[in-house]
Amino acid sequence: MEFGFRAVSEQFSPTELLQQATDVERVGFDFITISDHFHPWFHTEAQSPFSWVWIASAAQATNKIHIGTGVTSPIFRYNPAVIAQAFATLDSLYPNRIFLTLGTGEGMNEVPVGYVWPTFSERAEKLEEALEIIRSLWRGSFVDFTGKHFKLRGANLYTKPNGRILVFIAARGRNMARFSGRRADGLYTHSAPHESLKRLLAEYERGRREGERGDGKSRAMIELLISYSEDHDDALRAIERWRSTAVPKGVSISLHDPRRLEELGSKVTVDEMEKKWLICRSPDEIIERVEEHLSLGFTAIEFHLARPDDARVIDLLARKVLPYFREKR
Repeated sequence: MEFGFRAVSEQFSPTELLQQATDVERVGFDFITISDHFHPWFHTEAQSPFSWVWIASAAQATNKIHIGTGVTSPIFRYNPAVIAQAFATLDSLYPNRIFLTLGTGEGMNEVPVGYVWPTFSERAEKLEEALEIIRSLWRGSFVDFTGKHFKLRGANLYTKPNGRILVFIAARGRNMARFSGRRADGLYTHSAPHESLKRLLAEYERGRREGERGDGKSRAMIELLISYSEDHDDALRAIERWRSTAVPKGVSISLHDPRRLEELGSKVTVDEMEKKWLICRSPDEIIERVEEHLSLGFTAIEFHLARPDDARVIDLLARKVLPYFREKR
């Protein structure tokens, strides 16, 4: 049972995110994730720093907390060999503190830099090849690889990882969930109706059985979208900027302009947002929501707060929520 914090790079400058990283380590969080975007989800007052640079800075500014991406896409703008080199270097600097999450990507991160957005099946194929390449480079020497989408010719990482870098696969559907169980170290997903999450976890465990995962550890991480306020309307106002994430098929199509995403998001209703975000008005409600997801089978809970700069909410989690679960470990 581990608890993490989402560094919301769409909303805050790198410097502000660094302060949050030191704050959450001090109060006892186990890990931090940061999104790996080129464009953010919205336009107004948005940020979008380069996550790999920030991870290095955050690891230097902290002492032991684990830090990784959520999510890196090895589709176009990142060649898998470059991902392997970058994260091997990070782990060489900060051994056993760095992890990587891979996913099939979003148009807003690839289309702006000149690529045509492909089908899901092509992206899934690229992801499978990328995972094989990355791991081959971490453990092997002068690697050759010929796939449908990527090639290596005697590629060698002269700076190898110092420790073991865990690789999670982001999944919203059954195919990627099953693949994550079969080939990756863990599953990464986000808030969804419980029945959907049950099916996702069932496919993940099915993949683990098929892959004969020998370490016996099931790692399933979920990003819980939480808006906390004692006032329900205030909690709803805090999530208004995230309406674009609820645009139908906004992830799977080639929407890439944050201004357009923001415009489409303005049409998303409050009811639709309440289905996506967990509105909590007390520490007990947060604890209840966390317990529900732990009972489903998740082993790591990541808090994505609507107001991650609100020291009061971080303090509340540190005083009321994390101690409750630490006693159960």
